[in-house]
Amino acid sequence: MVRELVRVGVADGHRVSVACPSSGPLREWILAEGADWVPLEMRRSPHLSDIRAIARMRNLLAEYEVVHAHSSKAGATARIAARMSDRDAQRKLIFVPHGWSWCVGGPLAVAYRAFERRMAHSCAYIVAVSARELEVGRRVLGEDAPLIVIENAVDTEHWSPRGPGAARPVEPLVICVGRLTEQKGQDRLIKALSHGELWHVRLRLIGDGEKRSYLEELAARTGVAKQVEFLGECDPAPHYRAADVAVIPSRWEGLSLVLLEAMACGCAIIATKDGSSEMLSPAGLEVGGDTDADVVSELAASLRKLLQDEPLRTELGQAARQVAERCYDKAGWTAKYRELWDRVGYLR
Repeated sequence: MVRELVRVGVADGHRVSVACPSSGPLREWILAEGADWVPLEMRRSPHLSDIRAIARMRNLLAEYEVVHAHSSKAGATARIAARMSDRDAQRKLIFVPHGWSWCVGGPLAVAYRAFERRMAHSCAYIVAVSARELEVGRRVLGEDAPLIVIENAVDTEHWSPRGPGAARPVEPLVICVGRLTEQKGQDRLIKALSHGELWHVRLRLIGDGEKRSYLEELAARTGVAKQVEFLGECDPAPHYRAADVAVIPSRWEGLSLVLLEAMACGCAIIATKDGSSEMLSPAGLEVGGDTDADVVSELAASLRKLLQDEPLRTELGQAARQVAERCYDKAGWTAKYRELWDRVGYLR
């Protein structure tokens, strides 16, 4: 999403800068696209280094006409900086959480809810990326919170069934794309493979993250290590085209871009309820449950069902592509963000 906004801003002739850590590929991509890179080192969890990040955010709010804060951590830092500045700084700030901070659960969930309620009005708009995220936000933040919804979208020309497919095994191939984290739920999918009748299935994980070692150990411990490929970071489009089924096993999401990419590529999809599967109906299978064990069991059952029914996979893949083209193409999304930028400028 950040990359698409950068492209739109640069194409419209704006001066665009992206503040992000120096590690990872984003910095080089930003410079190649004609935008400026601003170093901003942050950790996901609260840390003393956040004091420096807040100071940097105050400078950015003073310098730029519109400031986007993407993710809960960036949003928290930017809104604290805006509160320490003036009302003008708050009016130019747009916060896009991409999944509410309290959804992580654990001992900090109550504190995150209280913080978000307190800071809800310290920006011009909070952008929910799905109708469900908007609904959940209103329940916690209040009806008067400056919430709007702009659903995520993808380039349906790039993410398309047309194009080269990756090499694949003769066995059924399942793909799962995303950072290897607790949130994305790849552990659920690995556990599902250990259920009966899935011994022949190959799972291809695309992405990297702090849970990679744990997931490799889990695959070995559950006896499916030879079935799982860890590909790291790469373009997933050819792999979507090669796969029999794409799975989104997330524990929480705003609106999964991976889900939309897989839909646009015409994949047969299985998604957890918390992985934004309500956006998928009727073009895929939804799984859920009160516990992780319930979700794992439903994932295994849904995989068996789809992998044994090629006509159903074809039907679901075609329906998913149609939904993506009709509802989630980036053209409408781009227009809504341009309108939002104009609105923020007017508020000032």
